[in-house]
Amino acid sequence: MNTSTVSVISKKSKRTKKIIISIASVLVFLFVIVFALSAYVSYKLVHISKVPVPAITTFPAAIVPQGCKEAEFKDIKNEIDLKGWYFTKKGSDTAVILAHGYTENRMQFDDNTFILAKAFLAHNYNFLMFDFRNAGNSGGNMSSIGYYEKNDLIGAIKYAKGQGAKHIVLLGYSMGASTAALAGSEDAKDVDAMILDCPYADLKEFLDKNMGHYIKPLPASIFKTPVFISLELFSGLNPSDISPKKEISKFAPKPVFFIGCEKDDAIPIENMRDLYNTYKKYAGDKTIKWEIPGLNHVQGFEKKQDEYLKRVFDFLNTVYPKK
Repeated sequence: MNTSTVSVISKKSKRTKKIIISIASVLVFLFVIVFALSAYVSYKLVHISKVPVPAITTFPAAIVPQGCKEAEFKDIKNEIDLKGWYFTKKGSDTAVILAHGYTENRMQFDDNTFILAKAFLAHNYNFLMFDFRNAGNSGGNMSSIGYYEKNDLIGAIKYAKGQGAKHIVLLGYSMGASTAALAGSEDAKDVDAMILDCPYADLKEFLDKNMGHYIKPLPASIFKTPVFISLELFSGLNPSDISPKKEISKFAPKPVFFIGCEKDDAIPIENMRDLYNTYKKYAGDKTIKWEIPGLNHVQGFEKKQDEYLKRVFDFLNTVYPKK
């Protein structure tokens, strides 16, 4: 092999090496960018901005004929300070506890939430509405899409029982519905019934199919897995651990009312159907569902208020026939 041939081979080898190094550098750069963006997305998913609850010193007598007290208690692990309002009905020993949705607070429907409170009071129920951790006026700096909120809701159950409630109903919306399913399953001895409006059935399965809704405009096909990894690395949150579908059998055979909205683009109605079908295997006719046509996420109460309340109280009349 002559000197010129060796020189050509050497140049080709150097050029190939440079190309490989360049490609590797680009891939490493892209990996860092994807991971950094995923870490940011996962951080934002669990560190949502609180929406403070306005101070209300006097509630309209038409809404709260018996009265309301500031509710202050801790989650069941005694770690987070939680705040809310407890609307009381004289002579009632039954409390309905509202579990609000992701990014919301105790005022799930803004001022219309008081209409909900008034309706329950009129039917002889006490009504507790409170802020989950990292929401409204409660403490904490991280949301967990149901995992730790479950402890908050069990703390709320303990609070209501401490106020004299002998019977408890959980009323959950969106994330709060899934949280209620988890809390009710864990604390089934203290809960008589649940009303679950637009829940997810399994957080990992839900995010697998719907991650794009939460990470717009990033492509879910690329960022989904890195976001899952980042959630666990930086928040200690593994979506695989948050599955109402896997836990709800523990609540059987107590009654559950499932509600879903046909056009739900936040938590598709298939989630409610999945959770309903799972529970029906264990509870049979103790479980019912209502699929509301034409409506989006948790719009049932505000868009079909009369029918919504009638169905809710028809359900509760089967739970408490003498109320």
